Amino acid sequence: LAPLAAAPAGPRLSEGERKMSEKRAASDASEEDSGKQAVVLEALKVTGGFLLSEIRRVIEIHMEKIEACLKTLRKKKKFSSRKIVLKIEIGKDGKPVRVRIHKGAKAEEAVETCLSKTLAAVAFPRPSTRKPETVTLTLLM
Repeated sequence: LAPLAAAPAGPRLSEGERKMSEKRAASDASEEDSGKQAVVLEALKVTGGFLLSEIRRVIEIHMEKIEACLKTLRKKKKFSSRKIVLKIEIGKDGKPVRVRIHKGAKAEEAVETCLSKTLAAVAFPRPSTRKPETVTLTLLM
């Protein structure tokens, strides 16, 4: 019996395609190293007079700003937590009254300050209870 020939390794890349592929791989690795991972809303909890779907929609609309805040701080080495639990007290007018870190980046005051400023301008729905209510976000990086 004759030895089996090795199967072809698939289509060969041209020199230009190979260089582009290497550049793309280097760029992906560079993004991972520089802390450019996405911020994900892992969990959302609301109290009293809110519909979960309404609050989720508002958070998703502003997620890009939240992500920019956290990425900037991560890049400056202001915090290293991968998980942050954030409590937002929303007044009867739908405006955030208080934003605080519940778990995670607790020691890093810069995180709480940045997220407070980021969320201060967010217009949440008014609670149906006509009293302040709380929204709890769990964010993962």
